Amino acid sequence: MAEVSGRDAATTTVDGLARLLAGRRRITVLGTPGGGKSTLARALAARLDLACHHVDDHFWQAGWRPAGADELAARIAALAAGERWLIEGNHVATVADRARRADAVVILDVAWPVSLTRISRRSLAARCGRPTLLPDRVRGEREPWRARLLVCRAAVRFRRRTLPDLLDILDRQLAVGVPVLHLRRSVARQRASAVLTEAR
Repeated sequence: MAEVSGRDAATTTVDGLARLLAGRRRITVLGTPGGGKSTLARALAARLDLACHHVDDHFWQAGWRPAGADELAARIAALAAGERWLIEGNHVATVADRARRADAVVILDVAWPVSLTRISRRSLAARCGRPTLLPDRVRGEREPWRARLLVCRAAVRFRRRTLPDLLDILDRQLAVGVPVLHLRRSVARQRASAVLTEAR
């Protein structure tokens, strides 16, 4: 993938991103845990009239039990077989199937201190009666410390470990010319520095 330099990146709103992605039917959203992927995914899906799916809704089972890797991959592959979707979430084992079908990719790349702050706020909000911030199957359940630790550790490791793996998968699986939008700031302020890249 050839990446445009940061100095050439366009700063845009979520509405601007939606205009940039207009006509795309299958979009995968990846990025730093706690960085705002779900917020961005819901906003883009609404503007583009796409079904929005969150990988975490299929990963976390009742009682905060994680799904097995094969089970999760099969569920996400079934979603990716559809014609119109926006699927958000990392879980590296699920990315190849999405990448093969995607006609656009968005990567939300947020510094881990920002992500950890958002994760803490999200956990506090859930404890204060806002369970809709949690995955479907565990809404209303108390978030265990091990689940929060898993997300925090993934946020800290994202740029150094996970992002290179994701970029490698995209390079191998995306069709030629599929755009990859690498967003460098949090969407909390509804603004992002968009770096347009192309596969191969």
